[in-house]
Formats: sequence, C-alpha cells, structure tokens
Amino acid sequence: MKTDPIFTSKSVIISLIFLVCLSCAKRIDLCHEYAGEKEYDKALSECSSVINSGRGTAETYADRGVIYNVNGKYDEALADFNKAVELKPAEAYSNRGSIYLKRKKYAMALMDYKKSIEINPRYAIAYYNIACVYSSMNSSKNACDWLKKAVDLGFNQRDHIRKDPELDNIRHKACYKKIMRG
Repeated sequence: MKTDPIFTSKSVIISLIFLVCLSCAKRIDLCHEYAGEKEYDKALSECSSVINSGRGTAETYADRGVIYNVNGKYDEALADFNKAVELKPAEAYSNRGSIYLKRKKYAMALMDYKKSIEINPRYAIAYYNIACVYSSMNSSKNACDWLKKAVDLGFNQRDHIRKDPELDNIRHKACYKKIMRG
C-alpha cells in the first residue's frame, strides 16, 4: 500500500500543532497554579513561555499583567493589559483601569472602567472599581452610588469591601453603612 505524501505531511503537521497546543495548555495551567500558590516567579515564567511561543491569548496576557501588578511592576502590567485589551476588551479594560487607579490617574481609570461596563454591563467588578476611584477622589455620593450598583450586580465580597483602603474616604458615610447592612 502506497501512502500519499501529502496526507502524511498533513498528519504530521496536525500532530505537531496538537502537541504545541497541549504544551501551551499545560503551561497556562501551571501559570494559574503557581499564581494561586503565590509562586509568582514560576507563574511569570510559565505565562511568558506561552506568550513568547506566539500562542498568548487575552487571558494569558491578563494573567501575566496581574502577576506584574502584584509585584509592583506597573509598566509591564500596563503593557500586558494593553495587549489583552486588543484581544479581549471587557476584563482587560478593567485591569488596565486598576493600574491607572494605583497611579492616581483617575480620569483614565474611569474611562477604562466605563468602557468595560459598556462592553459588559453586568461586570460588577468594574462598578466596584469605579466606586474606589470616586472614593479616592473624595466624591462620596458617586462612590456610594457605584458601590451600590456593584453590590446589586452581585459583588458580594463584604470582607474585601470592609478592608479596601481605597474606600476609606466613604467608610464613615451613612450611604456606605447602609450598603454594608444590605
């Protein structure tokens, strides 16, 4: 029986692509696993390996951006979030907004969070982050309005809300207390 060389070549190529994808999936899993264990150097290595192979997705760039952010490498985080925005906007805009918030670039943070909501109107984290921006700007009414929207949409991390220093400016306000009583 004679084997068609074109069929054999296609089979080999498909097998190689499958192995490369499997390898990338394993590296992405390791990136998440190491990040969860706070082994950020290992997580960074795995995410970077996927990205450097040319197989980086919005999630991979966002994951690496989060790792950079946790380690205070804001320029690198911003670059990765920018790339993630190109690939998958809603979460990436919110992540990039968080970098702007940390840098006290409130107008840019608000633009990104609102863009995130425009893309996904039920993205509660973006509403919460807008509350943090307004609180940081000492705009209590706006901060409480956005915090209420976040909670109404399902942002139920009460411990986080109680401890988040970006909400310190509204913690003593009646509107904040009412939201927290639920």
